[in-house]
Amino acid sequence: MHCSVDKQDLDVCKIENRNGWICTTCKGAWLPSNFVSSFRLTDPWFVEDFYERLTINLVSASERQCPEGHGHLDKSNYGKVELDWCDACEGVWFDGGELEAVVSLAALDEKETHGHPGENWPTTVLKAIADFLPG
Repeated sequence: MHCSVDKQDLDVCKIENRNGWICTTCKGAWLPSNFVSSFRLTDPWFVEDFYERLTINLVSASERQCPEGHGHLDKSNYGKVELDWCDACEGVWFDGGELEAVVSLAALDEKETHGHPGENWPTTVLKAIADFLPG
């Protein structure tokens, strides 16, 4: 699998028996749909809200290619973060720094919903992926 940004080989990032891929060059991360959808098991609001926001806030087609070979990615806004995602396979590309921003938004959503920032499964796993990236 190759990076959507610089075409370098992606490294597997295995967390909680789920595979994501990272680019150590650009510090981007690819989370396939089965990784993102697994959030549904413990926190249904997150995955449904996440994909709904991506669909509603579609900006344009991206020049980037899906690392899984499904063609061009779409650009969508998730809060103030512009993410690239594949409408065909529902995988999501996070540029360096975007993963941390989405983690912050998820924690903020949790605070607004429950009155405190959560350490829910999606937030914990996303932080682990962000920590896995170099520098």
